Amino acid sequence: MIDVLHAEFHKFKGMFRRYYVDSAAEIVSYLVLFIGLFYTIFQTAANIEAMLFQLLIGIFIWYVGINSIAVFTFILQEEMQLGTLEQIYLTKTSLTKMLFGRAFSTFIFDAIGGIVLALLTFTVIITISTEPITVAGLFQSVDWLFFAVVIALTMVGIYGFSFMLAGLSIVFKRISAITVLLNYAFLFFTGITLAEGSLPFVIDLIAKQLPITYGVINLNAMSQSQSSLANFASTEFVILVAHSISYMIIGLLLFHLMLNVARKNGNLGHY
Repeated sequence: MIDVLHAEFHKFKGMFRRYYVDSAAEIVSYLVLFIGLFYTIFQTAANIEAMLFQLLIGIFIWYVGINSIAVFTFILQEEMQLGTLEQIYLTKTSLTKMLFGRAFSTFIFDAIGGIVLALLTFTVIITISTEPITVAGLFQSVDWLFFAVVIALTMVGIYGFSFMLAGLSIVFKRISAITVLLNYAFLFFTGITLAEGSLPFVIDLIAKQLPITYGVINLNAMSQSQSSLANFASTEFVILVAHSISYMIIGLLLFHLMLNVARKNGNLGHY
């Protein structure tokens, strides 16, 4: 695991140094997106501080989520392009363990990126806002233990969903349009930009089946709770645990099913 983390660090560092203009432009584009959302959606709310807190938490989860939801697909497609996927499959280390190792390494850098993006958005909004925003009490309601547990459980669900997409990519090869669709769904229908219950019933029902929705719901509810015990005992937290475990089990089963289908068809390493 240490070797994988070390290799991924040098990979990310090399890509950033080589394509720093593109990396900087990506950060600026996200800043424009979230600052625009704040001034078109969030600023109309009665409690601006609460909505800003919701936005900052949402930025972190969304950024980590969109980078993680298709991480296994990107890794497999990279190995297919290099022609090394079948070689990896024949090694003693299982393909699943290899994917988990690389995903963990990627998550660390994505989490750092999410924190930086949230802090930059927060700084810009506080700097240019004409409305008074109380900064002091913004993070006083954060239960950091609960926050860490919810993020960990949400990532379990996301990686389970990512295994589903990876399985589909092995058989159908190109599924990039699905990941784009999920990026938009995560942003607009999971509670990051809208309050719970503001969507039509059918859309709300579908949105709650997405792997990050109950993570967002739990973190938004955290700011209104008075105790850590109440957070862990809530119905939403129980649903999050059930969702995440279910996604991981179903994702692994589907991934191995699709892996066997690709092997039988003889196109495991085809790109």
